Amino acid sequence: MGIMQGWHNHIALGMWLSVTLTAASVSSVTQEEHLSPPTNLVLKMNMSLLQWEWKSESSPICQIRYRRRITQPQHTSLTRSPSSCEKKETNKVDLNGWLHFSVNAECPDEKNKSKSVNMSTLLVSGNTNTAVRNFNCEWYNMEYINCTWSPGEKAPPEVNYTLIYWQKKSPVMELKEAHALLYKEFLGTSDLCYNYTLVGALPIGCHFEFRRAEELHFVVADISDDNIQPFYSSMETANKLQLPPPIITNTTRLSEDNIYVSWTVSPLKDFESESELVFKNLKNGRISTYTPRKSNSIEINVGDTDSAYSIKVRSKKDQIYGPFSWSEWSQEKISPGKSNFWTISIILAIVIPLSVIILTIIAVVCMKRFLLFLLPPVPDPGKIFKKSFGDPNSLQQFIKYTYVGASVWNTPQKDDICSVVLVETPLNPHPSRVE
Repeated sequence: MGIMQGWHNHIALGMWLSVTLTAASVSSVTQEEHLSPPTNLVLKMNMSLLQWEWKSESSPICQIRYRRRITQPQHTSLTRSPSSCEKKETNKVDLNGWLHFSVNAECPDEKNKSKSVNMSTLLVSGNTNTAVRNFNCEWYNMEYINCTWSPGEKAPPEVNYTLIYWQKKSPVMELKEAHALLYKEFLGTSDLCYNYTLVGALPIGCHFEFRRAEELHFVVADISDDNIQPFYSSMETANKLQLPPPIITNTTRLSEDNIYVSWTVSPLKDFESESELVFKNLKNGRISTYTPRKSNSIEINVGDTDSAYSIKVRSKKDQIYGPFSWSEWSQEKISPGKSNFWTISIILAIVIPLSVIILTIIAVVCMKRFLLFLLPPVPDPGKIFKKSFGDPNSLQQFIKYTYVGASVWNTPQKDDICSVVLVETPLNPHPSRVE
Protein backbone atom coordinates (compact mmCIF):
# COMPACT_ATOMS: atom_id res chain seq x y z
CA MET A 1 0.00 0.00 0.00
CA GLY A 2 2.84 2.38 0.83
CA ILE A 3 4.61 1.44 -2.39
CA MET A 4 1.53 2.27 -4.48
CA GLN A 5 1.15 5.61 -2.71
CA GLY A 6 4.81 6.46 -3.51
CA TRP A 7 4.30 5.70 -7.18
CA HIS A 8 1.24 7.93 -7.25
CA ASN A 9 3.25 10.78 -5.70
CA HIS A 10 5.98 10.45 -8.36
CA ILE A 11 3.42 10.40 -11.16
CA ALA A 12 1.72 13.50 -9.76
CA LEU A 13 5.05 15.33 -9.49
CA GLY A 14 5.94 14.41 -13.08
CA MET A 15 2.62 15.64 -14.40
CA TRP A 16 3.04 18.92 -12.50
CA LEU A 17 6.51 19.51 -13.95
CA SER A 18 5.24 18.71 -17.44
CA VAL A 19 2.38 21.16 -17.13
CA THR A 20 4.71 23.83 -15.72
CA LEU A 21 7.26 23.49 -18.54
CA THR A 22 4.54 23.50 -21.17
CA ALA A 23 3.06 26.67 -19.70
CA ALA A 24 6.48 28.33 -19.65
CA SER A 25 7.04 27.35 -23.27
CA VAL A 26 3.67 28.72 -24.29
CA SER A 27 4.37 31.88 -22.32
CA SER A 28 7.73 32.27 -24.10
CA VAL A 29 6.13 31.84 -27.50
CA THR A 30 3.49 34.34 -26.52
CA GLN A 31 6.17 36.84 -25.42
CA GLU A 32 8.11 36.46 -28.69
CA GLU A 33 4.95 37.06 -30.62
CA HIS A 34 4.47 40.36 -28.77
CA LEU A 35 7.93 41.73 -29.94
CA SER A 36 7.29 43.13 -33.39
CA PRO A 37 10.26 43.87 -35.66
CA PRO A 38 11.08 47.51 -36.51
CA THR A 39 9.43 48.97 -39.61
CA ASN A 40 9.97 51.86 -42.07
CA LEU A 41 13.78 51.57 -41.91
CA VAL A 42 15.48 54.47 -43.73
CA LEU A 43 19.04 55.87 -43.95
CA LYS A 44 19.66 59.63 -43.77
CA MET A 45 23.04 61.32 -43.88
CA ASN A 46 25.16 64.39 -44.48
CA MET A 47 28.92 64.55 -45.04
CA SER A 48 29.78 63.86 -41.40
CA LEU A 49 26.92 61.77 -40.01
CA LEU A 50 24.93 58.64 -40.89
CA GLN A 51 21.59 58.03 -39.23
CA TRP A 52 19.31 55.01 -39.60
CA GLU A 53 15.73 55.60 -38.48
CA TRP A 54 12.85 53.16 -37.94
CA LYS A 55 9.52 52.75 -36.21
CA SER A 56 8.56 50.09 -33.68
CA GLU A 57 5.59 49.21 -31.54
CA SER A 58 5.87 49.24 -27.76
CA SER A 59 5.55 45.96 -25.86
CA PRO A 60 3.71 45.23 -22.60
CA ILE A 61 6.31 42.60 -21.73
CA CYS A 62 9.42 44.79 -21.29
CA GLN A 63 11.10 48.02 -22.19
CA ILE A 64 12.35 47.36 -25.70
CA ARG A 65 15.91 48.00 -26.71
CA TYR A 66 17.44 47.66 -30.18
CA ARG A 67 20.45 45.69 -31.31
CA ARG A 68 22.10 47.32 -34.33
CA ARG A 69 24.83 46.01 -36.57
CA ILE A 70 26.79 47.58 -39.41
CA THR A 71 28.37 44.67 -41.23
CA GLN A 72 31.70 46.21 -42.07
CA PRO A 73 34.97 45.13 -40.42
CA GLN A 74 35.25 46.48 -36.86
CA HIS A 75 31.93 48.34 -37.08
CA THR A 76 29.45 46.43 -34.91
CA SER A 77 27.43 48.21 -32.25
CA LEU A 78 24.98 47.25 -29.52
CA THR A 79 22.93 50.05 -27.98
CA ARG A 80 20.85 49.31 -24.88
CA SER A 81 18.93 52.60 -24.80
CA PRO A 82 15.34 52.48 -26.15
CA SER A 83 16.16 54.78 -29.08
CA SER A 84 14.51 54.54 -32.48
CA CYS A 85 17.61 55.53 -34.44
CA GLU A 86 21.27 54.66 -34.86
CA LYS A 87 23.81 57.45 -35.43
CA LYS A 88 27.26 56.84 -36.83
CA GLU A 89 29.97 59.31 -37.78
CA THR A 90 31.08 58.90 -41.37
CA ASN A 91 34.76 58.84 -40.43
CA LYS A 92 34.12 55.48 -38.75
CA VAL A 93 32.44 53.88 -41.76
CA ASP A 94 33.74 53.16 -45.25
CA LEU A 95 31.38 54.95 -47.63
CA ASN A 96 33.00 53.61 -50.81
CA GLY A 97 31.01 50.36 -50.95
CA TRP A 98 27.88 48.69 -49.69
CA LEU A 99 26.57 49.54 -46.22
CA HIS A 100 24.74 46.60 -44.63
CA PHE A 101 22.65 47.47 -41.60
CA SER A 102 20.40 45.28 -39.45
CA VAL A 103 18.28 45.98 -36.37
CA ASN A 104 16.00 43.93 -34.15
CA ALA A 105 13.98 44.54 -30.98
CA GLU A 106 14.67 42.60 -27.79
CA CYS A 107 13.98 42.58 -24.06
CA PRO A 108 16.73 43.37 -21.54
CA ASP A 109 17.06 39.69 -20.61
CA GLU A 110 18.08 39.02 -24.26
CA LYS A 111 15.77 35.99 -24.35
CA ASN A 112 12.90 37.56 -26.23
CA LYS A 113 13.87 39.00 -29.62
CA SER A 114 12.11 40.06 -32.77
CA LYS A 115 13.20 39.22 -36.27
CA SER A 116 16.00 41.36 -37.72
CA VAL A 117 15.26 43.97 -40.34
CA ASN A 118 18.07 44.41 -42.89
CA MET A 119 18.98 47.28 -45.21
CA SER A 120 21.79 47.53 -47.78
CA THR A 121 22.77 50.85 -49.36
CA LEU A 122 25.33 51.75 -52.05
CA LEU A 123 26.56 55.35 -51.74
CA VAL A 124 28.68 55.50 -54.90
CA SER A 125 27.75 55.39 -58.55
CA GLY A 126 29.58 55.45 -61.86
CA ASN A 127 31.81 53.05 -63.72
CA THR A 128 33.76 50.53 -61.69
CA ASN A 129 37.47 51.22 -61.05
CA THR A 130 37.25 54.89 -62.07
CA ALA A 131 37.53 56.25 -58.50
CA VAL A 132 40.92 57.38 -57.23
CA ARG A 133 43.16 54.92 -55.36
CA ASN A 134 45.84 55.21 -52.66
CA PHE A 135 44.29 58.37 -51.26
CA ASN A 136 46.30 59.93 -48.43
CA CYS A 137 46.44 63.32 -46.71
CA GLU A 138 49.09 64.78 -44.40
CA TRP A 139 49.02 67.97 -42.32
CA TYR A 140 52.43 69.60 -42.75
CA ASN A 141 53.70 71.61 -39.79
CA MET A 142 50.16 72.78 -38.95
CA GLU A 143 50.31 75.03 -42.01
CA TYR A 144 48.82 73.20 -44.99
CA ILE A 145 47.26 69.87 -45.95
CA ASN A 146 48.59 67.91 -48.90
CA CYS A 147 46.49 65.11 -50.40
CA THR A 148 47.74 62.66 -53.02
CA TRP A 149 46.12 59.84 -54.97
CA SER A 150 46.50 57.54 -57.95
CA PRO A 151 44.03 57.65 -60.87
CA GLY A 152 41.48 54.87 -61.16
CA GLU A 153 42.57 51.87 -63.21
CA LYS A 154 39.85 52.49 -65.80
CA ALA A 155 39.63 56.27 -65.51
CA PRO A 156 39.74 58.02 -68.90
CA PRO A 157 42.82 60.19 -69.61
CA GLU A 158 40.72 63.36 -69.68
CA VAL A 159 39.24 62.81 -66.21
CA ASN A 160 39.16 65.97 -64.12
CA TYR A 161 39.40 64.95 -60.47
CA THR A 162 38.33 67.66 -58.01
CA LEU A 163 39.14 67.61 -54.29
CA ILE A 164 36.16 68.78 -52.20
CA TYR A 165 36.29 69.01 -48.42
CA TRP A 166 33.98 69.82 -45.53
CA GLN A 167 34.95 70.92 -42.04
CA LYS A 168 33.14 69.33 -39.15
CA LYS A 169 32.52 72.84 -37.79
CA SER A 170 31.01 73.95 -41.09
CA PRO A 171 27.45 75.29 -41.10
CA VAL A 172 25.02 72.63 -39.89
CA MET A 173 24.16 70.29 -42.75
CA GLU A 174 20.63 68.93 -42.88
CA LEU A 175 20.25 65.15 -42.86
CA LYS A 176 18.93 63.93 -46.21
CA GLU A 177 17.88 60.53 -47.46
CA ALA A 178 20.98 58.78 -48.75
CA HIS A 179 21.63 58.18 -52.44
CA ALA A 180 24.66 57.67 -54.68
CA LEU A 181 25.31 61.34 -55.61
CA LEU A 182 24.31 62.91 -52.31
CA TYR A 183 27.58 64.87 -52.02
CA LYS A 184 26.41 67.21 -54.81
CA GLU A 185 23.58 68.42 -52.58
CA PHE A 186 26.15 69.67 -50.05
CA LEU A 187 28.52 71.51 -52.43
CA GLY A 188 27.19 74.81 -51.10
CA THR A 189 28.70 74.09 -47.67
CA SER A 190 32.02 72.75 -49.00
CA ASP A 191 35.44 74.16 -49.89
CA LEU A 192 37.31 73.37 -53.09
CA CYS A 193 41.04 72.81 -53.46
CA TYR A 194 42.73 74.76 -56.26
CA ASN A 195 46.47 73.98 -56.04
CA TYR A 196 46.73 70.72 -57.96
CA THR A 197 49.69 68.53 -58.75
CA LEU A 198 49.47 67.41 -62.37
CA VAL A 199 51.03 64.67 -64.46
CA GLY A 200 50.41 66.03 -67.90
CA ALA A 201 46.82 67.22 -67.55
CA LEU A 202 45.83 64.58 -64.97
CA PRO A 203 45.40 65.73 -61.32
CA ILE A 204 47.14 63.39 -58.86
CA GLY A 205 47.14 65.61 -55.75
CA CYS A 206 46.19 68.94 -54.25
CA HIS A 207 47.20 71.08 -51.25
CA PHE A 208 45.56 73.92 -49.37
CA GLU A 209 46.28 76.06 -46.31
CA PHE A 210 44.82 74.81 -43.06
CA ARG A 211 45.95 75.77 -39.56
CA ARG A 212 43.41 74.23 -37.16
CA ALA A 213 43.18 70.82 -35.55
CA GLU A 214 39.82 69.69 -36.86
CA GLU A 215 38.03 66.80 -38.50
CA LEU A 216 37.75 67.03 -42.29
CA HIS A 217 35.66 65.03 -44.75
CA PHE A 218 36.76 64.61 -48.38
CA VAL A 219 35.27 63.65 -51.72
CA VAL A 220 37.40 63.27 -54.85
CA ALA A 221 35.14 63.26 -57.90
CA ASP A 222 34.69 64.60 -61.40
CA ILE A 223 31.84 67.01 -60.78
CA SER A 224 31.07 67.31 -64.49
CA ASP A 225 31.00 63.54 -65.19
CA ASP A 226 28.73 61.23 -63.20
CA ASN A 227 30.34 58.19 -64.85
CA ILE A 228 33.39 58.70 -62.61
CA GLN A 229 32.96 57.09 -59.20
CA PRO A 230 33.40 59.52 -56.28
CA PHE A 231 35.77 58.58 -53.48
CA TYR A 232 34.95 59.33 -49.82
CA SER A 233 37.49 59.80 -47.04
CA SER A 234 38.01 61.69 -43.79
CA MET A 235 40.84 62.65 -41.46
CA GLU A 236 41.47 64.05 -38.01
CA THR A 237 44.15 66.62 -38.77
CA ALA A 238 45.83 66.30 -35.37
CA ASN A 239 46.38 62.59 -36.06
CA LYS A 240 48.00 63.23 -39.46
CA LEU A 241 50.50 65.89 -38.45
CA GLN A 242 53.84 65.69 -40.25
CA LEU A 243 56.71 67.83 -39.01
CA PRO A 244 59.18 69.67 -41.27
CA PRO A 245 62.68 68.18 -41.63
CA PRO A 246 64.92 68.81 -38.60
CA ILE A 247 68.07 70.93 -38.90
CA ILE A 248 71.35 69.49 -37.60
CA THR A 249 73.09 72.27 -35.67
CA ASN A 250 76.17 70.55 -34.26
CA THR A 251 78.35 67.51 -34.99
CA THR A 252 81.38 67.46 -32.71
CA ARG A 253 83.89 64.74 -31.84
CA LEU A 254 84.15 64.91 -28.07
CA SER A 255 86.89 62.28 -28.13
CA GLU A 256 88.38 59.90 -30.63
CA ASP A 257 85.42 57.52 -30.24
CA ASN A 258 82.45 59.77 -29.35
CA ILE A 259 80.41 62.06 -31.60
CA TYR A 260 77.97 64.59 -30.18
CA VAL A 261 75.02 65.54 -32.42
CA SER A 262 72.30 68.13 -31.79
CA TRP A 263 69.41 69.27 -33.96
CA THR A 264 66.30 71.42 -33.91
CA VAL A 265 62.74 70.35 -34.63
CA SER A 266 59.61 72.31 -35.43
CA PRO A 267 58.91 74.97 -32.76
CA LEU A 268 55.35 73.72 -32.28
CA LYS A 269 54.03 73.68 -28.74
CA ASP A 270 51.97 71.27 -26.67
CA PHE A 271 53.51 68.04 -27.94
CA GLU A 272 56.62 65.96 -27.61
CA SER A 273 58.55 64.51 -30.51
CA GLU A 274 60.70 61.50 -31.14
CA SER A 275 63.60 61.38 -33.58
CA GLU A 276 65.50 58.83 -35.60
CA LEU A 277 69.19 59.26 -36.44
CA VAL A 278 71.13 57.32 -39.04
CA PHE A 279 74.93 57.10 -38.84
CA LYS A 280 76.66 55.74 -41.93
CA ASN A 281 80.33 54.75 -41.89
CA LEU A 282 81.69 56.16 -45.15
CA LYS A 283 84.60 53.72 -45.05
CA ASN A 284 82.78 50.38 -44.84
CA GLY A 285 79.14 51.46 -45.49
CA ARG A 286 77.82 50.16 -42.16
CA ILE A 287 74.63 51.90 -40.99
CA SER A 288 73.54 52.38 -37.37
CA THR A 289 70.15 53.73 -36.28
CA TYR A 290 69.31 55.51 -33.00
CA THR A 291 65.90 56.66 -31.72
CA PRO A 292 66.23 59.13 -28.82
CA ARG A 293 62.92 60.24 -27.30
CA LYS A 294 62.17 63.61 -25.73
CA SER A 295 65.65 64.85 -26.61
CA ASN A 296 67.18 66.86 -29.43
CA SER A 297 70.76 65.72 -28.86
CA ILE A 298 72.71 62.50 -28.49
CA GLU A 299 76.26 61.30 -27.85
CA ILE A 300 77.27 58.20 -29.80
CA ASN A 301 80.26 55.93 -29.31
CA VAL A 302 81.25 55.10 -32.89
CA GLY A 303 84.39 53.08 -32.09
CA ASP A 304 86.11 53.74 -35.43
CA THR A 305 88.28 56.83 -35.01
CA ASP A 306 89.67 56.92 -38.54
CA SER A 307 86.38 56.75 -40.47
CA ALA A 308 84.18 59.66 -41.44
CA TYR A 309 80.45 59.40 -40.78
CA SER A 310 77.44 60.86 -42.56
CA ILE A 311 74.61 61.81 -40.20
CA LYS A 312 70.95 62.53 -40.93
CA VAL A 313 67.87 62.79 -38.73
CA ARG A 314 64.09 62.87 -39.02
CA SER A 315 61.35 63.44 -36.45
CA LYS A 316 57.66 62.96 -35.76
CA LYS A 317 55.11 63.61 -33.08
CA ASP A 318 55.47 61.15 -30.21
CA GLN A 319 53.88 57.80 -30.99
CA ILE A 320 51.90 57.77 -27.73
CA TYR A 321 49.61 60.42 -29.26
CA GLY A 322 48.82 58.34 -32.35
CA PRO A 323 50.32 56.83 -35.51
CA PHE A 324 52.08 59.83 -37.04
CA SER A 325 54.20 60.02 -40.17
CA TRP A 326 57.92 60.72 -40.15
CA SER A 327 59.18 64.00 -41.51
CA GLU A 328 61.52 64.16 -44.47
CA TRP A 329 65.20 63.50 -43.72
CA SER A 330 67.38 66.43 -42.74
CA GLN A 331 70.32 67.52 -44.84
CA GLU A 332 73.25 65.17 -44.29
CA LYS A 333 76.21 66.33 -42.23
CA ILE A 334 79.70 64.78 -42.37
CA SER A 335 81.75 64.13 -39.25
CA PRO A 336 85.37 63.58 -40.42
CA GLY A 337 87.53 60.81 -39.01
CA LYS A 338 90.84 61.30 -37.20
CA SER A 339 92.99 60.88 -40.33
CA ASN A 340 90.68 63.13 -42.32
CA PHE A 341 90.77 65.69 -39.53
CA TRP A 342 94.57 65.95 -39.65
CA THR A 343 94.57 66.06 -43.45
CA ILE A 344 92.09 68.92 -43.44
CA SER A 345 94.03 70.72 -40.71
CA ILE A 346 97.28 70.52 -42.67
CA ILE A 347 95.61 71.74 -45.84
CA LEU A 348 94.08 74.68 -44.01
CA ALA A 349 97.42 75.48 -42.35
CA ILE A 350 99.00 75.78 -45.81
CA VAL A 351 96.17 77.39 -47.73
CA ILE A 352 95.30 80.16 -45.26
CA PRO A 353 98.81 81.74 -44.97
CA LEU A 354 99.38 81.37 -48.71
CA SER A 355 96.11 83.15 -49.41
CA VAL A 356 97.10 85.99 -47.06
CA ILE A 357 100.46 86.45 -48.84
CA ILE A 358 98.87 86.52 -52.29
CA LEU A 359 96.28 89.05 -51.18
CA THR A 360 99.01 91.25 -49.64
CA ILE A 361 101.02 91.30 -52.90
CA ILE A 362 97.95 92.17 -54.90
CA ALA A 363 97.12 94.96 -52.46
CA VAL A 364 100.62 96.50 -52.70
CA VAL A 365 100.69 96.39 -56.51
CA CYS A 366 97.28 97.85 -56.86
CA MET A 367 97.57 100.29 -53.96
CA LYS A 368 97.68 103.43 -56.13
CA ARG A 369 94.61 102.44 -58.09
CA PHE A 370 92.98 101.34 -54.91
CA LEU A 371 93.65 104.74 -53.29
CA LEU A 372 92.36 106.57 -56.36
CA PHE A 373 89.27 104.43 -56.17
CA LEU A 374 88.76 105.15 -52.48
CA LEU A 375 89.91 108.82 -52.55
CA PRO A 376 89.24 110.31 -55.98
CA PRO A 377 90.75 113.84 -56.66
CA VAL A 378 88.54 116.80 -55.81
CA PRO A 379 87.87 118.96 -58.94
CA ASP A 380 88.78 122.73 -59.00
CA PRO A 381 85.54 124.61 -58.28
CA GLY A 382 86.79 127.68 -60.19
CA LYS A 383 87.13 125.75 -63.42
CA ILE A 384 83.74 124.19 -62.92
CA PHE A 385 82.25 127.69 -62.34
CA LYS A 386 83.96 129.13 -65.43
CA LYS A 387 82.77 126.27 -67.62
CA SER A 388 79.28 126.66 -66.36
CA PHE A 389 78.91 130.46 -66.43
CA GLY A 390 81.64 131.78 -68.75
CA ASP A 391 84.32 134.49 -67.99
CA PRO A 392 83.60 136.01 -64.55
CA ASN A 393 84.92 139.46 -65.72
CA SER A 394 82.19 139.66 -68.34
CA LEU A 395 79.69 138.73 -65.69
CA GLN A 396 80.93 141.47 -63.40
CA GLN A 397 80.63 144.09 -66.20
CA PHE A 398 77.13 142.89 -66.92
CA ILE A 399 76.11 143.21 -63.29
CA LYS A 400 77.74 146.68 -62.96
CA TYR A 401 76.04 148.32 -65.90
CA THR A 402 72.75 146.66 -65.24
CA TYR A 403 72.43 147.92 -61.66
CA VAL A 404 73.77 151.50 -62.33
CA GLY A 405 71.13 152.08 -65.00
CA ALA A 406 73.46 152.03 -68.00
CA SER A 407 72.51 150.18 -71.07
CA VAL A 408 74.41 147.07 -71.77
CA TRP A 409 74.58 148.05 -75.38
CA ASN A 410 76.29 151.42 -74.50
CA THR A 411 79.10 149.75 -72.69
CA PRO A 412 82.38 151.39 -73.90
CA GLN A 413 84.24 149.21 -76.25
CA LYS A 414 87.96 149.17 -76.75
CA ASP A 415 89.09 151.43 -79.64
CA ASP A 416 91.11 149.85 -82.36
CA ILE A 417 93.96 152.17 -83.52
CA CYS A 418 95.07 151.70 -87.08
CA SER A 419 98.27 153.24 -88.51
CA VAL A 420 97.87 155.64 -91.50
CA VAL A 421 100.11 155.20 -94.50
CA LEU A 422 100.31 158.05 -97.06
CA VAL A 423 100.61 156.92 -100.58
CA GLU A 424 101.40 159.76 -103.12
CA THR A 425 100.46 159.37 -106.72
CA PRO A 426 103.05 160.80 -109.22
CA LEU A 427 101.88 163.60 -111.54
CA ASN A 428 103.28 161.87 -114.51
CA PRO A 429 102.05 158.43 -114.53
CA HIS A 430 104.58 157.56 -117.19
CA PRO A 431 107.83 159.25 -116.25
CA SER A 432 109.75 157.58 -118.95
CA ARG A 433 107.60 159.12 -121.60
CA VAL A 434 108.68 162.62 -122.95
CA GLU A 435 106.39 164.85 -124.84
